[in-house]
Amino acid sequence: MSEQAPLQDSHSDPRNEDDYDTWEYGTEPLPGDTTWHYEFEHHWGGERTQLQKIKGWISKQKPPLNTILKYLFSFIEKWYWDGKVEQTMSGVDRQIEELHETWDEQETMEETYTTEPSEVEGLDTISVKYNWPGPDQWYKGPLEVFEELEGRPEETRD
Repeated sequence: MSEQAPLQDSHSDPRNEDDYDTWEYGTEPLPGDTTWHYEFEHHWGGERTQLQKIKGWISKQKPPLNTILKYLFSFIEKWYWDGKVEQTMSGVDRQIEELHETWDEQETMEETYTTEPSEVEGLDTISVKYNWPGPDQWYKGPLEVFEELEGRPEETRD
């Protein structure tokens, strides 16, 4: 008896060949295989935005309409994001202005200069004092550090 080679059809499965070991588990689609086809959409982070909904609707349209709509929607999307950036930046600018106004109102730090004659002739003693707000106005933690510094340190002379 003579051995005959198995018949090969146009869509033969190359996974059955002896030297075919590049695929895992045999789950890949074959070229030209139309027996199974599944499309799905997944969106990270909750609800879809209006832009995502429009893009999804455009992708479901048939060619050439979907290509034309994608092209036109790209301009609309660019205008949308430019406007969104401009709106956000104006909000940031407004917040910065409010913050600067608040800081200007809170600044009560005025310096006081005093000069007194010193023991050295021609050299005055100059003192600069700032009236800083007390720690109770700006420090929001335990005040043990300030309790130690309230009294003047005693001077010791030898």
